[in-house]
Amino acid sequence: MLKVLMAVPVGSGSIDIDVLLGIKLVKEFKIKDVYVNEVFLGRTLIHAARNAFWNYAIDNGYDYVFFVDDDTIIYKETLLDLLKHKHEADLITGIYPIRSKPHLACVYVLTDDGRYAPIADLGNLDPKEIDGCGMGCALIKVDKTMPADPFNMIVKEGGNLLGEDFSFCERYKANGHKIIMIPGVRVGHQIKKEVAYFKTDNEELVIKENSQIKLSWS
Repeated sequence: MLKVLMAVPVGSGSIDIDVLLGIKLVKEFKIKDVYVNEVFLGRTLIHAARNAFWNYAIDNGYDYVFFVDDDTIIYKETLLDLLKHKHEADLITGIYPIRSKPHLACVYVLTDDGRYAPIADLGNLDPKEIDGCGMGCALIKVDKTMPADPFNMIVKEGGNLLGEDFSFCERYKANGHKIIMIPGVRVGHQIKKEVAYFKTDNEELVIKENSQIKLSWS
């Protein structure tokens, strides 16, 4: 039995009902030989929350951590569609738009000068190797040999801080793991009062109003 921890950091203290519904649908969608448990953690710095989830997964014998952010709207087969590629890579991410315009996908490659640049052209629906990604829809194989608190932010040359997502990706790759994106797994990302997503049959960006019904999290 494969054990998956669905980990949801709730930094704002509240969560939109559309997000919660997606999480509920994934939890209740039965996948053969897969056990899924969802855990929420509120009002905590994002890197600390992710470290807490990671350590919890190690301590409790989970095989994977499935990170879902509190502003990501997933569909019921999301986890299944990511698990289909578990033999191709150890970190597998779906696709969702970045908050800032022009709302490119939250998947990145390293440039020659060491910057993470978002991929402008998703190409076809085949899996593609990448260097980094956001953690809003990321399935990660647990590795007990990783450094302690692997989501702590790395200080780069010149004093620049890497976000907790890129910091983890750098450490994970350095530990011998491959990262891929699955262009066919496309989920929504809340942007203020709207939700943005890419159509599944092309790269057209759709932005529409969401429910804006929020549940308090304490």
